[in-house]
Amino acid sequence: MWRQNPLPPDWHTIRNQILQRDDYTCQHCGSHQNLEVDHIIPAWKLGWDNHNPNNCLLYTSDAADDLLCGD
Repeated sequence: MWRQNPLPPDWHTIRNQILQRDDYTCQHCGSHQNLEVDHIIPAWKLGWDNHNPNNCLLYTSDAADDLLCGD
């Protein structure tokens, strides 16, 4: 995936916090496969350096395309 701005140096720590918080479960469909973390409110709206875990969501890669988790 192409990124305009690089991830922060502590992204792996933030990502692991979100994975644990969401119990390694997609918040849209409950899947445990192909999980990704992304912002709820896009980073470009809040500032590229804003990676607050409260603004991040765990979802499957299928949900990234259509938010239907394979439906």
